[in-house]
Amino acid sequence: MHEGIVVPSAVVLTHEEQLRRLAEGCPEAVPAGVVAGDPCLDELRASLPFREDYRAAWKLLPGQKLVVVSSTWSSESQFGSAWDVVGHVMATLPRDEFRVAAIVHPNVWYAHSPWQLRSWLAPLQSAGLTVLRPEGDGWKAALVAADAVVGDYGSVTFYGAALGLPTLLSGIPVDGTLAKDSPIAQLLPLLTKVDTRLPLPAQIKRAAERRHADSRIADVTAKATSVPGGSARILRALFYDKMRLPEPAEPVVVQPVELPDDGAFMAPRRSPIPPATMCTAVVEDGVVSLRRYPADLTSRADAHLADAHLVAHACDPNERVRLQADVLVAGAGTPEHDLAAMLRAHPGCWLYALPEGTATCLLGTPTGWRARVTWESDDPRMSVSAAASAVYALLPDGPGAASVSLRFGDLVVPLTVEVLAH
Repeated sequence: MHEGIVVPSAVVLTHEEQLRRLAEGCPEAVPAGVVAGDPCLDELRASLPFREDYRAAWKLLPGQKLVVVSSTWSSESQFGSAWDVVGHVMATLPRDEFRVAAIVHPNVWYAHSPWQLRSWLAPLQSAGLTVLRPEGDGWKAALVAADAVVGDYGSVTFYGAALGLPTLLSGIPVDGTLAKDSPIAQLLPLLTKVDTRLPLPAQIKRAAERRHADSRIADVTAKATSVPGGSARILRALFYDKMRLPEPAEPVVVQPVELPDDGAFMAPRRSPIPPATMCTAVVEDGVVSLRRYPADLTSRADAHLADAHLVAHACDPNERVRLQADVLVAGAGTPEHDLAAMLRAHPGCWLYALPEGTATCLLGTPTGWRARVTWESDDPRMSVSAAASAVYALLPDGPGAASVSLRFGDLVVPLTVEVLAH
């Protein structure tokens, strides 16, 4: 209002409950109120039947889950007050089973500059974080494809919960930031809060169980719109009425969100050296179940990595990583006679791996045990370092059979092991 006069000719609201709040806060504006629903939520829901198409556009591998990490802006946001949570997400989700996407509010991008944001996120991008650019609808496509959300009090968190996704909370605002009777303020106390002392997979599972058991979450997120699927129709009618133009005769059709392409993502720094990984392995009935985590964000002191081994490239520029590595992977084209020198330079190494092609490698130990490992899989998770980790889990004697299987989540890859020397 200005000088006692309601300025807007229409106040667009998403739900009837907002009309009630408008009546309490500015009763003079109630005649201008238009309950028009939420066009964004309508688009998201119209996209859900095509969820597998969005997951394919994200290049998710079979069995992989997509976790969305979102941050609004201000010092109370996830990036502003709970930055450690983002690192915790990357450090405790096994990289072969999960992908992580960051949705950062445009105000953060433009308040600090894309260069600064890239600098802050570079270590997390090296660990596998995918960062969505602020332009376009890539963030919507991420929510459609997602399996879980870790967010703060921003709208992305609410949309994730409204889509039925397991939703974890970080970046809790101080009193007064949110209207106490708003849906987002009602939602936050119902969400599972991130505990950085515990690995995230178990917390996602607990959030999913809570989502199914607590009907209050669905009741609150239902307040996102009073006219599901009808927002575009109401808004078009309103706009043409205000322009005093006849509305088109064609019905309004809510289109699915645009599929993302590579331009939707901020490209990480490209390096010829693969990042070092901390690996845990469980051996059962000839199957090695492998889980890999970014070494730059983890340590053996972490509870979920108590029995982990470190895999690194033999030319990793970080000398500390090379000297602590249990498994070293030589560069392609390294002569076999150079391996002895490599082992002498790295006395902590228990297994070396020499690539011999895209699906075969030579493995050896300081004691003289040598073997050739081959496999048939075009899945990008399968690599020389993965094969070396599987065999390392079977040391000191090496595989007791000619073949073992390597498991990443739902993916199982048979390995053929030819022992060359004991």
